[in-house]
Amino acid sequence: FDNFRADVEDIVQRGEYVIAAVVLRGRLRGSGEEVQLAEIHVWRLRDGLAVEVREYRTLDQALDAVGRAEP
Repeated sequence: FDNFRADVEDIVQRGEYVIAAVVLRGRLRGSGEEVQLAEIHVWRLRDGLAVEVREYRTLDQALDAVGRAEP
């Protein structure tokens, strides 16, 4: 990719987890075609450090994985 970037669109905290709605964007090398992919990244934090990162296609999948209830 050329000009690859990850744009954070929203962040939600659930206990030790931070859920980030992210759009990955870039331009394919050679063709110049622009692509984008929406993902949900789930970061598990311990003592201020990331100890685990998971990716999901939807917010519902991420919330099911970490729990829907607010802390």
